[in-house]
Order: sequence, then C-alpha cells, then structure tokens
Amino acid sequence: MQNNVRYYYDGLPNVLQIGDHQFAERRLVHSWRVNANLAWVSAGNNAVTYLHTHDVKNTSRFRSTWPVQPNLTATHVYDAFILLSLLEDTWRRDTVLTVPHGGLQSDRFKVVIQERNARVRLYGQPELRHLC
Repeated sequence: MQNNVRYYYDGLPNVLQIGDHQFAERRLVHSWRVNANLAWVSAGNNAVTYLHTHDVKNTSRFRSTWPVQPNLTATHVYDAFILLSLLEDTWRRDTVLTVPHGGLQSDRFKVVIQERNARVRLYGQPELRHLC
C-alpha cells in the first residue's frame, strides 16, 4: 500500500485476501468459479460447502478468546471472484491492478470494473475474433 492505494504486483498470487481477515488460495477461488459456472452453485452455497467440508465451524479447533473467528460468506466468495478476474485481466494485459486501500471491498473494485467493461465494449473480447 502506498498513498492509500493497493498495488497488486507480480501477476497472479497463490493466495488472495478476500476479506479483512479472510484469505483463500487461488485454486480454491478457481474451484468456486467452476462450481458457479458449471453446477450453478451460488456464492452462498460455495461458502457453506467450504465451511462444512473443512469443519471450520468446529469450535473446538478455534479458541473463543481469539479476536478473529473463522467466517466465510457469500460476499467473500463474490469478492474473490472479482479479485481473481481482475488480476487475470491485468496479468493478460501486463499491467498492475491498483485500487483504493480503504472502504468496502465491493466499492474498492468499482472503478476498475467500469474501466474493464468500457475496454470490452470498445475492443470486444479476444474470443469473438477466434475462427476455427
């Protein structure tokens, strides 16, 4: 962070920060995206499935005195989708993703999403020019 701006360098990191105290491996976020696209699994159900599969809500594993408790919500999953998609976009274009550091995660990405959407409207998507 510099001047209240987050810079995402070095391409695609293996671990993404998807909330204040929530981190997810890129492979996990990719699997959530695949579940959403192919099996129509909602962000909320991706979160619930993760929590149950990994027994995260088992309170005996986490001390109640810890200031941060395990939590994963649909919002975290959606934010992970957005962050990974924007990182992939900037990686393909060999640029650096920069977003405001403060504020809500959902607001943090609004400007870069608008810029990406404007670029797609102007130039299209590479897949549209593909000929078999």
